[in-house]
Amino acid sequence: MRKTYPICLFLFFLTAHLFFAGCARYQLGNHSETPFKTIYIQPVENKSFAPQSQAPISRLIAREFERDGRLLIVSKDTADVILTTNLLKIDRTFDASTEDDTRFARKIVISFIADCTLTDTRTGKSYFSNREVSVRTDTYTDSGHIKAEYQAIPVLSQRLASDISHMVLDVW
Repeated sequence: MRKTYPICLFLFFLTAHLFFAGCARYQLGNHSETPFKTIYIQPVENKSFAPQSQAPISRLIAREFERDGRLLIVSKDTADVILTTNLLKIDRTFDASTEDDTRFARKIVISFIADCTLTDTRTGKSYFSNREVSVRTDTYTDSGHIKAEYQAIPVLSQRLASDISHMVLDVW
């Protein structure tokens, strides 16, 4: 019994050391560095038929950058880069119909299509230009077509803002 005690104690400390050593370099969150530190987000230009979408989408894009925290949102005069976003199109595709009436759409796929340009203010060079971003969601028209689309717009706006921030932040 006395001879196994030191061996068990040694194995316990070895296992504990190996377990905790694996966690020593873990960092929470995304710590990739970007070649710029400040950003100006131009108000979204709405070239689509999505009414009054530019202000909420602009606000959501800014919120995504604030939430991430790697870039500081500043005025146009002091920014390292400028993000320009154009909402190009809102698209509706009828995906499923009812059994009684094939002309009545039961499920509609709604998508936003936008393009973004990220320009370095110091050199005038574009990191990317007119890069397309597309998001979509399925809606069911059981409570009415207009109501279903009205409820889908905030979901699409949030997804679009998230994809745009990832496109700017996660390529470095």
